[in-house]
Amino acid sequence: MQKWILNKFKTISFPATSILVALLLGAVIMSAMGYQVGLAYSSLLKGAFGSKNSLAETLIQTTPLIFTALSYAIALRCGLVNLGAEGQLYIGAVCGSVAGAHIQGLPPVLHIILVLICGFIGGALWGLIVAVLKMKLGASELITTIMLNYIALEFVSFCVTNPPFKDMTPGSAPRMPAVADAVKLPILPSEAAKFWACAVSTATGSPNWYNVSPDSVLPPAALLPLPGKIRLTIPQSRS
Repeated sequence: MQKWILNKFKTISFPATSILVALLLGAVIMSAMGYQVGLAYSSLLKGAFGSKNSLAETLIQTTPLIFTALSYAIALRCGLVNLGAEGQLYIGAVCGSVAGAHIQGLPPVLHIILVLICGFIGGALWGLIVAVLKMKLGASELITTIMLNYIALEFVSFCVTNPPFKDMTPGSAPRMPAVADAVKLPILPSEAAKFWACAVSTATGSPNWYNVSPDSVLPPAALLPLPGKIRLTIPQSRS
């Protein structure tokens, strides 16, 4: 029991320390710039947790970030370090946005599923670039994923300011066209939004779901065939 408590403490101490250090550095910077630290942090907490709507909105905005973090966690369990989750999120969002805005005539349910699938495929293809560079040229995924994050960010900036991706509505701000009304997910009441955000975050955030290694999936390694002579190999984890 004591060992279990010690392990849990070690697991929690690192993120907790990171948060405290970030708050401390923020306080130092705000004090140096002449701002009131107490007022700033109290406004931050009030805006995030001050009301039912604020809490619901915080959970809703957090859920996509949790999924993005999980993409890193799953890869790490397989012995790979994926620092390109941010760029994969951007590219997936662009692909989903294009599918939602420019494809017409589908039933709403099928259209929503298609948008989600396009988002998944877009992010996966962006990650595939890293895999091919590593397998064919030996490029470090630590470097290529970070570089591709910036490329993805610049690509999004290009899409919202240049045709054919830009919303050409006169007077509109730089953005991509809005998705069709049939694709927009329904707006949930604050209580329902909090429930589903907490349920999704808890269900997907449990580390027990991702306690896997390639050996437990397909020994001695998981191989994905690709066109030509390229194969992606997930290295075995010995930790």
